[in-house]
Amino acid sequence: MSELAREACPPAANHLRFSLLGPVRAWSGNHEIALGSPQQRALLAVLLLRIGEPVTNEDAVWALWGDTAPRSADGTVRTYVYRLRRKITEVVGAHRLALRSHSGGYLLTANDATIDTDLFEQTLDDARRAREDGDLDGAVRTFRAALALWRGTPFAGTDTTYFNTERERLEQLRTAAVEELAEAEIDAGEHGSAVTTAKTALVGQPLQERLWELLLRALTGSGRRADALAAYQDARRVLRAELGLEPGPRLQELHGDLLAAAKARPAPGTHADTTRTGSPVPPQMSTAADGFVGRAAELVELTTCLRTPERPGPVGLHGGARLGKTALAVRAALALRPHFPDGQLYVELTGPDGIPVTPEAVLVGLLHRLGMAPAALPRTVPELASLWQLAVGRKQVLVVLDDVQTSGQILPVLPNSPIPSVLLTSRHQLADVPDLRSLSLGGLTLADALQLLGSLVGHCRLHQDVEAAARLVAACAYRPEAVRAAAARLLNHPHRTLQDVERDLRAPDTDNVHHLTACHALLGA
Repeated sequence: MSELAREACPPAANHLRFSLLGPVRAWSGNHEIALGSPQQRALLAVLLLRIGEPVTNEDAVWALWGDTAPRSADGTVRTYVYRLRRKITEVVGAHRLALRSHSGGYLLTANDATIDTDLFEQTLDDARRAREDGDLDGAVRTFRAALALWRGTPFAGTDTTYFNTERERLEQLRTAAVEELAEAEIDAGEHGSAVTTAKTALVGQPLQERLWELLLRALTGSGRRADALAAYQDARRVLRAELGLEPGPRLQELHGDLLAAAKARPAPGTHADTTRTGSPVPPQMSTAADGFVGRAAELVELTTCLRTPERPGPVGLHGGARLGKTALAVRAALALRPHFPDGQLYVELTGPDGIPVTPEAVLVGLLHRLGMAPAALPRTVPELASLWQLAVGRKQVLVVLDDVQTSGQILPVLPNSPIPSVLLTSRHQLADVPDLRSLSLGGLTLADALQLLGSLVGHCRLHQDVEAAARLVAACAYRPEAVRAAAARLLNHPHRTLQDVERDLRAPDTDNVHHLTACHALLGA
């Protein structure tokens, strides 16, 4: 990544930054500079978009007012320039930023300043180069860094031909970046993330056929053919209703492939269910990782433990209810799929009624997934455990044991050999599991909680009132499930604001997070 892209990281002291991808703002280090009225901020945006180039007074007037400029416009621009020069240079000094008169106009120059529009385009170029070089993980990471720079509608609050044209150009770049991110995620095997990327973008651009194509590909890659077929019907319905058109050739081709695959799909339990003789096929992981957001540090720690263990033994992830343990575990498993060529197995250790699954049922289920008929299996736990150990003893498999209630459920499942790996989740630490390396999971960070909420309800909605959004996720205790429940209420009641839902959570007669979580379950969101 270039030096310019690295400036997206937390700023150094006194580093001068300007933001145009949202409301026009400026900072020196972590100190925000007061820029004055919206019109004055708009003039700064014009100068920043042409930094290092002279801007005539006539051009500035046209940008700010278009054909409706008042007679006093020239004088108003001069006043704005004077105030901006004073406000900024008194904070950063004239040696770092200069705004001076130049040939009937104005020239803005700055030393070592970052402008997020330039940074966005440079980071986007970096991502594309990474993809061209075959670095898919780097490309995905850099596309995400580019898109993370957006904080709302560019030049928010402006409405002239000049700003509308610039805004449209940037929005087109952003759309292209989102599409390229989703495609890179698909190519990197991050199908769940690609589903989220495409779905989020389609909320604001439902007529963008390319996004529907990517959604179908991502769902298909996740093994969710039924959802992909349903998504095609959604796309067809939207396109016919809004444009009076059938889906384009590429969408129809994807749909045809899905139908053909469904007809050719072999029956479960046939030899076509295996990819290598004697090797279990990786069953589809839980879809709990769809919509996964944040947890970067925890994900790195978890995958590092599983990929390069300091010592043999299972890895545990424990924490309270609805913190996203399952989603994180599944996301880690999906990221590590290439490291476990013999397959991945996922088992829920708690039944729908909340009763723990017995060790016998766990072992029978695992052996059945390895292709063994339940009727032919032995009856006792020791015999089942011996058969399980024999089946996986030297295989590079990852077994995810989700929502473990007691160590007794899983002790017979833990491999005797260090080659298979086990990842388990539980609400409490399982101290009596031998050689367990346990990681504790808490709530999301503020940034991750806002990212999750924005991915569900639309980032533009959050940017309308960032403070209310921050209070809302705080009222959700930064728990992913509670944030999703709050998002479900916002989506099902579009007239309600972030403040309305926050007040609901904090109301004395509301059972806070649990109330919204219950609503979330009822809504099926």
